[in-house]
Amino acid sequence: GQDSGAARSTPPDVVRSPTRTVAQSKLWYADDDWWGILVTPTGEARIFRLDIAGRSWQLGGPLVDERNNTLADALPEGEGLVVVTGGPNPTSAADALRLIRFTYDAAGRRYVLDRDFPVRISAGGVRSATLARDSTGKLWVSYIDEGRLVVDHSTTDDHLWRGPYQPAGGAAALAV
Repeated sequence: GQDSGAARSTPPDVVRSPTRTVAQSKLWYADDDWWGILVTPTGEARIFRLDIAGRSWQLGGPLVDERNNTLADALPEGEGLVVVTGGPNPTSAADALRLIRFTYDAAGRRYVLDRDFPVRISAGGVRSATLARDSTGKLWVSYIDEGRLVVDHSTTDDHLWRGPYQPAGGAAALAV
């Protein structure tokens, strides 16, 4: 090939494969459109809407996460969207898990950041957090921390969280 190892137009380590090895959702269908959390060339995670006729992704919401080393899991809910993002370094507060909530603006065909979000829900980074809401309205997040399964859940609303813990039977180390 012609690649002599010279500098490339895309900076290294800025855009990675954010869905390659983790069980996280980045795409959803709402208001007759496909939506996704995509990483821009500068490493920011943003909400985009798929323009099928134009065969392109169009910006469809605010910044989800400015950190270029994070992974996201998206949970669409009726007229809204809940997202959890976090980086990989367990000792870095800069990589902490964040919960972000958006409301869909049908007239503007975009998502709008809800008031008082994001909310930090971990002390440091974690590996591939996933998000779910149970039938009582609590949000649950699960992730791997130093080879162990950890969970946390909201309490009275999406802003308040119990604190991370290992579920019963979750003490065994996981091979990841």
